[in-house]
Amino acid sequence: MLLRFVREGLNTFFPLAVVGGDVIGARLLAQFGVATKLAVASVLVDVFIQVVCLIVFVLAGVGVVASLVGNRTVTSTAIGLLAIAVPAVTGFFLTLNFGAFEPVVRWLTAFGEKRQWRVFDHVVDLGARLQQIWRNYRGLSESFLIHIVTVFFGAIEVWIALKFMNYPVGVMEAVAIESLGQGSRSAAFILPGGMGVQDGVLIAVCALFGVPAEVALAMALIKRVPDLILGAPALMGWQALEGRHYLGAGDEKISEEISEI
Repeated sequence: MLLRFVREGLNTFFPLAVVGGDVIGARLLAQFGVATKLAVASVLVDVFIQVVCLIVFVLAGVGVVASLVGNRTVTSTAIGLLAIAVPAVTGFFLTLNFGAFEPVVRWLTAFGEKRQWRVFDHVVDLGARLQQIWRNYRGLSESFLIHIVTVFFGAIEVWIALKFMNYPVGVMEAVAIESLGQGSRSAAFILPGGMGVQDGVLIAVCALFGVPAEVALAMALIKRVPDLILGAPALMGWQALEGRHYLGAGDEKISEEISEI
């Protein structure tokens, strides 16, 4: 929970795409005693499951818009993005599951060995670690269930915010608003938290359900509050974990020097 907390904080505050926080998450996971290769493999599979759940969520939102409003502009744009995302995710899955990246791994390993870069040692046997995770069907099913419940639960935030602003919407409308907002945020991964893009999409989708632009903008700003409240402690937690690691490494080095004396 702590590592996921740190990962989300980094992904929210820094324009590192989703990869930035996940790379650091794998590094911190290895510091907790998990084999580095297994930590990297677990993060890759986790990212894949997270993206699949987001696609399911966006599809549900597009379905709601198409059935309740029938706005062709929104649905055609969302379907166009999904037409790009689905093949990309499928290719990502095939790469992870069938070892299509092995030639690249071998090239990187040889490249790193020539220059004595230890960082490339961690990619050796990564395919075997991935297969170890793929064979854990129960763990994968539980991970998918947790992710899918979490992304749909995010719609409650929209429902509560609009209700308290006296512009209540139904649960299905809240799912549509949140799903397309989350989809746009992921598409604009270069920007920290999809700044600007997510807000504009939320205003556009809210307008389809009769919510005024100023209310939708206020709701979009309210959704930024948890990012700030939870993101800042996540960054401090990251620094604390890194500091503990370096201090621990220093103590081990001193102990080794004392034992040698």
